[in-house]
Amino acid sequence: MRDEAKYREDLERHFLAETYRYRKRGLGLLGAGGLLWLYVALRLVLPWSVLGADPDCGAPLFERLEDGGFDSGVRHACAASPWPTLLAVLLVSVPLLVTGAALYVRGVVSANLSHYVRSMTR
Repeated sequence: MRDEAKYREDLERHFLAETYRYRKRGLGLLGAGGLLWLYVALRLVLPWSVLGADPDCGAPLFERLEDGGFDSGVRHACAASPWPTLLAVLLVSVPLLVTGAALYVRGVVSANLSHYVRSMTR
C-alpha cells in the first residue's frame, strides 16, 4: 500500500517542475524573439559601414528613396535593399514571441493554480 501524503507531494513536485520548465522555455523563446527584434533595430539605425557592408550606405532608416517616377524606379539601392531581409526576420520572430508568451503564461498560471489548490485543501 502506498503512502497517500507522499504520493501527493511527489505529484505536486512533478507538476511544479513541469511548470518551471514551461516558464523557462517560454522565457527562452521570448529572449530569442527579442534578440531578433534587437538585430532589426540595430540594422535600421546603424550605418552599413559599422556592420561591415558597403561603406557608402548610411543607416537604412534614414536613407531617402529617390523616386523619379513610375518608369525609373528607385535610384538609391541602399534605401531599398535591406527591407526584405529585415521584414523576413520580423516575420520569423512573431511565432517565437507568441509561442514563448503562451508557454510562459501557461507555466505561471499552472503554478499559481497549484499553489491556490494546495492552500485551499490544507
